Amino acid sequence: MENTLRGFLENSKEGERVFVEGLQNDTKKVCRVSETNQLNCVELGGLETQLFSTLQSLGYICTLSADPNRPPSFDCKKFMD
Repeated sequence: MENTLRGFLENSKEGERVFVEGLQNDTKKVCRVSETNQLNCVELGGLETQLFSTLQSLGYICTLSADPNRPPSFDCKKFMD
């Protein structure tokens, strides 16, 4: 999972946002919006703790989505390159 996530986010820039869905499922979906406004996603298995540890090591800070009408998800923003 870690190598797949690193590969998916390797060209991300500071300020870029990603979101993580499927927190209650075995498979998590990590998505980002490209510079051309195209949605790109990758599905990953594994534990949430491993996923967020990898995101933190890549410079992302994540918060729980504030929308109570959506399934639980995390919004993440890159703060460090």
